Amino acid sequence: VTATTFLGKINGAGPEITRSLRLEDNLLIGEDVCRASGEKAVHFHFAPGLSVEPSKGGLRVSANRPICELRAETGLWGVTDTFYSPTYGEIMDAKAAALRSTNDELRWSIEFGGK
Repeated sequence: VTATTFLGKINGAGPEITRSLRLEDNLLIGEDVCRASGEKAVHFHFAPGLSVEPSKGGLRVSANRPICELRAETGLWGVTDTFYSPTYGEIMDAKAAALRSTNDELRWSIEFGGK
């Protein structure tokens, strides 16, 4: 682990899951490893008011202008409507994305300052 890398691990009930993150200039590179059988998913939640749309094999996040692009080496992206609650009793519409795959390793990236 350095100033630009992170490694996390959970090994409670069930298979061990690890996540590594690396920062490179305007790019966040992630790898999630889970050896459980079947489909796995990595979820990303976005603030209310952001648009999340398919783009070049990934997703583009924008609000009046592009903010970032999410991409992955494997798996399929999906976007769903969800909500955000900033305080008790208040609900705001938001978007969530999921990267789904049956692979044990999911490699993804977020490039900031979208085109």
